[in-house]
Amino acid sequence: MIALCMDSIQPELPTREEKFTMLETLREATDGKMFLEREYAQCTLKLVAMLEEDGKTDDAAKVIQEI
Repeated sequence: MIALCMDSIQPELPTREEKFTMLETLREATDGKMFLEREYAQCTLKLVAMLEEDGKTDDAAKVIQEI
């Protein structure tokens, strides 16, 4: 289900804010689950890329340091 959301649903969302919210929700759903570490890392990298595009490098650095 997480892979489906990441690959199919999230890219189709109409606004950037909805995509951002979806990534945060997916990160929360996968956080701490050993069998979903890969998906957690992928969501985090996409989130960091979005933050860097917005010029929020400090926030991006804090998020990536969690991994």
